[in-house]
Amino acid sequence: KETSRQWKASSIRVSNRSEKYYIIPMQKLYCYSAQTFKQIMDDNKWTNKTLPSSVACIEICATPDVLEHYGNYFSLADKPWFMERKGFGPVPENVLKLNFDDITEEVVVIDDRKFAWGMNVDQAKQIVEFIDKNINKDFYIHCHAGKSRSQAIVRFILDFYPDHDWETRPENPCRAELINWRVYSLLKAVKCGYENAFIDAPR
Repeated sequence: KETSRQWKASSIRVSNRSEKYYIIPMQKLYCYSAQTFKQIMDDNKWTNKTLPSSVACIEICATPDVLEHYGNYFSLADKPWFMERKGFGPVPENVLKLNFDDITEEVVVIDDRKFAWGMNVDQAKQIVEFIDKNINKDFYIHCHAGKSRSQAIVRFILDFYPDHDWETRPENPCRAELINWRVYSLLKAVKCGYENAFIDAPR
């Protein structure tokens, strides 16, 4: 289980000018591959019913067309962990599930068929609203490999919520050269209020 966390020493000034020290935990901002994410959820026994209210999860999976074409590659790893299943109850409010592909274009067309879809403005709005709503929680985020789409969300949180003490996974660092810049740019546009500059094609 990933239950250990870093702690940060802070101090506050009180009226008699003495200092009172206290220890506050750093917030987790953990990014995973789909396979590792599911292993962590299983190890912690987190399901629709047992996910702690102090945790927020963002699951990014591929679109149906890509899953159909690359089914042998994605397999079960690209299906969300939190699903409405008999006996498990509804998906918790502190879970966001989205489907878009790891491309930097709006859409990829092959043989006159719309084949793959990048993240759109509506999905970017959903992510930003979800982050704002759950900003004081620990975040667990995954895409298929845990390197591009999900790390773009991690980079966005690090850049636009710097007043929080974030703890990322040292074994899966956020590398700027690998993140999906369409995802990052759309999140930035929504947060800064100029998302209308992007016009998405109908799906």
